[in-house]
Amino acid sequence: MLTAPTLLRERFAEDLSIGELAQVAGCSRYVLYRCFRTAYGFAPSEYQRDLRLRRARALLAGGTAPSSTAAETGFADQAHLTSYFTHTYGMTPSAYRTAAHGGQAHVRPISVITGDPRPTSGAT
Repeated sequence: MLTAPTLLRERFAEDLSIGELAQVAGCSRYVLYRCFRTAYGFAPSEYQRDLRLRRARALLAGGTAPSSTAAETGFADQAHLTSYFTHTYGMTPSAYRTAAHGGQAHVRPISVITGDPRPTSGAT
């Protein structure tokens, strides 16, 4: 049986509405939102954005250009990717791509849920 989280994982790059997710879950949009937040700690849209950012990070580490990464991961454009990526990881997608290929940069892990920096050794 297909669940809302499974649908999001399989189709994270697509624009899925809360209505589509609720239909898959067999409940109303409001029930889905409340249950999702209770079970996962955040809204379906935040979960989808986290999936997109994780895939973007992998693509960038593999050398994919930020503009292509934005398109492949479902962000409206490179500016949206850059905004969310920078807020989440503390550096731009281009800087991350450079760092992944031997350049110097420090990735600051941030909790997607709270936005608080996680303690890291040597963080500046």
